[in-house]
Amino acid sequence: MKGTIALITLLASSAAASAQLRNPARDSLRDIGGVYVLVDSLNDDLQKSGLTKDLLKADVESQLRKADVDVFADERQQALAKEVGNREPRSTTYLYVRIVSAGDPSDVKRAFSVSVQLHQTLSTSQRDGPTTFFGPSWSADQVGLAARPGLRQRIQDVVKELVDRFSSDYLAANPRK
Repeated sequence: MKGTIALITLLASSAAASAQLRNPARDSLRDIGGVYVLVDSLNDDLQKSGLTKDLLKADVESQLRKADVDVFADERQQALAKEVGNREPRSTTYLYVRIVSAGDPSDVKRAFSVSVQLHQTLSTSQRDGPTTFFGPSWSADQVGLAARPGLRQRIQDVVKELVDRFSSDYLAANPRK
């Protein structure tokens, strides 16, 4: 019995300590001031399923707005927001959505990969001083398999799930006052 209580106490304190650990990917979302959405080109297979860049971009932007994440129409709007004193966005911060599908053309099922990444200017500390570069600071990925007739809906569901993860991390890093 003592061993069980000790184990439960250890697990509870370990869980509490884990909850307090920093999440560098989520921390990188702090004070970004919003994003614009960039959807990568879609292969022919995805386009035949009914997916388009415009449809996906509109879906993601709508989802972000509903979650209270600031969305910029483009880089110019992002720069303007910075000039007029809104929360200061980092330059060229965008949410990148990449979807790829593959499989034998005669196969009924298609394999797919969905990646959602936040790209922004990053910096590191080096002996010679800070170095800045552009790259992803947050990402979520998922692979799956779907029947051709349901490919479009399955991919839209996965994109929604990954954007929900982003929105949740964004709001945790930028609590509304």
